[in-house]
Amino acid sequence: MSAIIAWINRLDTTALTAENANPLHPISNLQRRGLAEFAEPVDESSVLYVYPDAWAGDIDFVAFLGVAAGTYEVQRWDTDELLPVWVSVASVTTPPDEPRYGLPIHVFIAMVEPLRAGNIVRLACTGRVSRLWAGPSLRLPNGVGAQWRMGFRDYGNLEAGEGRTHVETPGVRARVLTIPVGSALGTEVAWGIADGGPQAVNLHALQMEAGTTGEVIAIPRTSSPIWMARTGIYGHITNEWEIEHEAGPYSRASIVLEEER
Repeated sequence: MSAIIAWINRLDTTALTAENANPLHPISNLQRRGLAEFAEPVDESSVLYVYPDAWAGDIDFVAFLGVAAGTYEVQRWDTDELLPVWVSVASVTTPPDEPRYGLPIHVFIAMVEPLRAGNIVRLACTGRVSRLWAGPSLRLPNGVGAQWRMGFRDYGNLEAGEGRTHVETPGVRARVLTIPVGSALGTEVAWGIADGGPQAVNLHALQMEAGTTGEVIAIPRTSSPIWMARTGIYGHITNEWEIEHEAGPYSRASIVLEEER
């Protein structure tokens, strides 16, 4: 089972323009950390189109974070046809039973073919979206270790009074994902050292580029959009983790990610 870890968002370093955007919620919100702000179509019958300017490097992973129910699509301007048109590269409609448990809804798209730096792209949203993400990702074709775990932290408060009565002050309950990155990681994934040349997206780069303060998306199971939506976490790493050499060219690691809102 494949897994994905992403920590480079190319949309944060390029200009965004939009069509059919609600002026009360500027698209600059899409480049802000967290899910408190959002952008949305100007009305229920419109589609919000977001056009990124040129970016450097390939993009093989796109995320629409903190969305409302709707359809979210990646489109590319295709000039190979007699008449150039926008063509759909990938599209996901949020499941009808979301949201659940008060959790934010995310749409994750793992591109089959990466978007190149010269491609003209737009992102289409029929509903509200809080954060846009597009960039490279670390793909783990054999998935993560079998012992990945989903926990939570409760930021509420429970006070005990006389007679053992209790008063709850509800708070945010944030998911915590522990992912053991399998015991058969080769040198390419762990250190970016490959026969064909350096691989920029690797675990050591994750340590140095994201640390414990940078934004990270981790998805331990990618077998379907619903699995990606339920198990994928947008947040930050909380442990100062190590790459452990196991034997020969193989390494392993264990990463803990806490959800952000």
